[in-house]
Amino acid sequence: MGYSTDFKGELKFNYELKASELNDVKKFFSEDCRDHDEWLNSTGLYYVDLEFTEDFSGIKWNGAEKPTIWWAL
Repeated sequence: MGYSTDFKGELKFNYELKASELNDVKKFFSEDCRDHDEWLNSTGLYYVDLEFTEDFSGIKWNGAEKPTIWWAL
């Protein structure tokens, strides 16, 4: 068996992002941390488990098993 952890809350942007900025952030969400030496940490977790809020005013946990890079924000 395992365990379950739920994370609540959002990180709000300080200003409304332009379409190009939203696109850059979206690309970040699909990255595998193993492809970026500077992102790796000692936990062995590799994926960016974040998504935009419904109104694109910030980011939040995407509901995956565990958030993996909150430490990098």
